[in-house]
Amino acid sequence: MSDVVLGSGTNRIGNGLKWALVAAINLLLLYGVTLMYAQGEMAFAFLVLIITATANWVFLSSKAYSYRYVFPALVGVLVFVVFPLIYTVNIAFTNYSSTNLLSLQRVKEIHLAKTYETGGGSYGFSLYQNGESYQLNLQGKGDNKDSYTTGDFYLMGAEGVDAIQVTTLDGSSEPVGEKLAIKALIKLRQGLKKVQITLPDGTGLAMTGLRSFGAIAPVYQAGDNDTLIDSRSGAVLTPDHATGFYIDEGGERLSPGFTVYTGWDNFIRVTTDEGVQEPFLKIFVWTVSFSALTVVFTLAVGLLMACLMQWEPLKGNGVYRLFLILPYAVPAFISILIFRGLFNQNFGEINMVLNALFGLRPEWFSDEGLARSMLLIVNTWRLSLHDDSLHGTAEGNSR
Repeated sequence: MSDVVLGSGTNRIGNGLKWALVAAINLLLLYGVTLMYAQGEMAFAFLVLIITATANWVFLSSKAYSYRYVFPALVGVLVFVVFPLIYTVNIAFTNYSSTNLLSLQRVKEIHLAKTYETGGGSYGFSLYQNGESYQLNLQGKGDNKDSYTTGDFYLMGAEGVDAIQVTTLDGSSEPVGEKLAIKALIKLRQGLKKVQITLPDGTGLAMTGLRSFGAIAPVYQAGDNDTLIDSRSGAVLTPDHATGFYIDEGGERLSPGFTVYTGWDNFIRVTTDEGVQEPFLKIFVWTVSFSALTVVFTLAVGLLMACLMQWEPLKGNGVYRLFLILPYAVPAFISILIFRGLFNQNFGEINMVLNALFGLRPEWFSDEGLARSMLLIVNTWRLSLHDDSLHGTAEGNSR
């Protein structure tokens, strides 16, 4: 009887640990989803949420027991094939580019964070440390003879804030702590860049160099309906949702821009803009040709090698099969590096042989046609020997 009670108690503990582990994993994944959502990565957050919900159903429901064995493979297909395909198609309907990567809100924050020097004076500074707190001693440069000492501020945890607001004490106050050398300033410069000092007259100072603070002001101020107001000229910049840029009254764009949906504009541009149409068609034709020729050459060479390995009069075919298996064990990137050396135009072995036999030294990497031929040769060797011939060899051995 005691054994039964002990066994049931052990089962309860095991089940409790299992559910605790499941809950911890779910909380961790949901935390990741929340972070992605907060960063505006809606697609990735939705993908992780779907995988998490499906995994819970598959591994916790008795009705989905049979799916547990294929679930990892299905997740791999979803993450590495289906999702990138859908994501790529979605990008094709936007203005996504090197200058249009972020959301409108993030771009607005970047522009609002821009500052410029107002010419209100420059100050050299010394940094003092007292435990975990710091103080700055400011000394005016040139005609500026003012000096200030700031209140205590902290740089620990500065990575998570946009600015560290600091006020100044009386000019006669002396800083407390140890004066830090330039080496320490270099290590702390990222935190010091976030320090914003307010002088008694309301002037704002920020770090303008490794040894100086200067009077600064924000370049733009927030207006109504996501507009920006230029503090220097008073010009109003409006977000243009057709192009994905802030545009001033003169039509000039402000970079970086933001991502917007453009519908079929990209596809129409491919068919109507000669500057895009010509290179696109050229690349498209070569991509289709490369794929088709790779399949044809790989099939032909693979079948030929497989038939040769099964040719009974061929002596020592076991050794040849071993040679065909060896390339399969070599990683593809190493094979590519080896072929890069073999096709070297000046001292590669292929050009040395061609030069000795025919007096030719092809410029494999310079000529467009030869470069494409080289790619076909390397890809055919890599695929035919790594796949078709190996399979043919394995089938021959099994016979």
